[in-house]
Amino acid sequence: MNLVLFDIDGTLVESYDFDTECFQAAVEDVLGVTVGPDWSRYKHVTDSGILAEVIDELDLKSDADRITTEVKEQFVSRVADYIACHDVAPISGAHEFLSQLIARENVTVAFATGGWSESARMKLVAAGINFSSIPLVSSSDHYSRTEIMRLAEKTAGIKHLDSITYFATALGIKRHLKHWDIILFQSEIAFPALNLFRIILKLMQPLNTLAYNQAKHGDSFSVAASPSLQSCACWRR
Repeated sequence: MNLVLFDIDGTLVESYDFDTECFQAAVEDVLGVTVGPDWSRYKHVTDSGILAEVIDELDLKSDADRITTEVKEQFVSRVADYIACHDVAPISGAHEFLSQLIARENVTVAFATGGWSESARMKLVAAGINFSSIPLVSSSDHYSRTEIMRLAEKTAGIKHLDSITYFATALGIKRHLKHWDIILFQSEIAFPALNLFRIILKLMQPLNTLAYNQAKHGDSFSVAASPSLQSCACWRR
């Protein structure tokens, strides 16, 4: 049995740019400060992780709960307003690819995103990626991307998994480059559903390893390449 996890912004939905703008505006609305777009300076690059660090830097921890609630409300409202006025497109082939994965008996799928759950679900539905059977774990569940992934693994409810693969965008890699304890996928092109389907099947088998790095928690981190993808990285346990 193989678990396949997906980030959302830029991976399944063309939402990275407006999501970033909405988050920055929400923080500025409530706190009057500008954050980003260099997310690499933050330890936990998730909505709740970044906000927690900003609150700590401003020495506002005593008021953290109120601030978090207000920023989240502002952010979700801004995302809803954007979706109401603009078309939100899926990454080409994403819906077809997910459909093929769900149909496989040896694959279980989950969303593991650094965004808050309310906005994540809105973006998925707006882009026509509305799979109610796929569980979603988000920044609403934990501030750490790695813990979000571990929680997503638990949602599978499977005692033994042969592999775990996490897909994120090239932007995702740039944002998390120094955090090699997470799994990353990079593609310079949109989802070619059938080609990517073949790639995921290969990932579930021994990889032709081009580079190897030992993740800090002791798991294997391997990298492979293919003609249709610039690079592909998979954490296999």
